[in-house]
Amino acid sequence: MQKLIINRRFFLRMLLVVYLFLFFLVSFSLSVPPADLPVCGLTFVVAALGLVLARRESRAWRVIWTIALIFSILRGVLEVVAGNHIAHQRSKSASNSTTYFPMAARMESSCLRSMSVAVPATMCPAMLRKMWALSAGRPFSTSLSRVLMMVTKVLPL
Repeated sequence: MQKLIINRRFFLRMLLVVYLFLFFLVSFSLSVPPADLPVCGLTFVVAALGLVLARRESRAWRVIWTIALIFSILRGVLEVVAGNHIAHQRSKSASNSTTYFPMAARMESSCLRSMSVAVPATMCPAMLRKMWALSAGRPFSTSLSRVLMMVTKVLPL
């Protein structure tokens, strides 16, 4: 049985595993930006630590950690830019949806309650915003067939 040797290369390998785990965690996360920004900061710290530990190792390790550092910076910048873009879209959407909200509230009270669809009260504003987006910014039609079509697109039954 071989004895586990803990040296600098062992730490570099372990840091690389941790870095790749965090990098793929951010890459395949379903959260809305910039929610993963702390994890991006952690990948930056791990990459910087790896670069410091690799400065006296082979050139391949220095190149790997330099690339990892660049990727973590780019990922963080992308999170911030995407977060600002989404916040701008939300504020624009909120200002547009308040224009049609009284009509949407009337539609919700008359049409959705007459149908046998159980919709939680907390889901109604989000569902109405989705329905407004599906109608391409036009005010809601009072036609029941159009309402049924939009509800079936929004609520998978």
